[in-house]
Amino acid sequence: MYTVTITPVDLTQPVDLPHPWPQLQAQDFHHDLLAQAQGYLLLADRFGFAELAREVLKLLGQGFLTPFDRKQFEHLVGGPYADVQTKVLDVLEGLSQQFGDRISSVVWDSFAFLGTVPDPTIETSILSRQESLTHPYWLVDSCLHAVGKCYQLLLHIEMCMSRAGAGLFEHACGCEAHVAPSTIGKVEYKLAPESYKKVSFALWSHTLSESLLIGGLHMPFEMGFSPYAADVMKLQGRQAGVLAKP
Repeated sequence: MYTVTITPVDLTQPVDLPHPWPQLQAQDFHHDLLAQAQGYLLLADRFGFAELAREVLKLLGQGFLTPFDRKQFEHLVGGPYADVQTKVLDVLEGLSQQFGDRISSVVWDSFAFLGTVPDPTIETSILSRQESLTHPYWLVDSCLHAVGKCYQLLLHIEMCMSRAGAGLFEHACGCEAHVAPSTIGKVEYKLAPESYKKVSFALWSHTLSESLLIGGLHMPFEMGFSPYAADVMKLQGRQAGVLAKP
């Protein structure tokens, strides 16, 4: 029988976090999120993914400094699904305000990418939106997967979507995603404000973990099962946002 052996990193070991983390530290950023970032970099270095980890922390760290800005997506709103697109942005703006700098705006950007395609109700791959993504596809995918693992947050987001009549977010393992129409059902769930810290920490932990799986190990695509595996492999060596395995 296989035995799992857990060897925690030593958080007393000095860690040189990339920009903009020194700025966040100077602003007395949330200590629990900061400690997790330090542990992540130490662990990534242990497995040979230090370069990836530093890129992840740089991009997500900037999202902690810069609030979600719906204006960067509003030019995409229009056509027969303009109402759905607008409602999605309304929901994400409200969520961003609820959680503040406890959640990187990259997470809300990732959902905004899904909600502002010409027809959000049709399942499409994130890969098909390479030209409009402002973040690497694998980081967007990591954020979406991480939310799915943080049940409380996912239920809260879907409840906000449901109440706004915007539909429900659906995302699968191969980067494919869409906004299911509101007729598919609704979600009622109550996330107490006192749980925001716990939930945002869980999301941060899962996001960092997912970035190693997707950005580092290229899972599930290199297992060959995903219908989008071939598209991902074509990006290798051509997209600066994709970091090869050591």
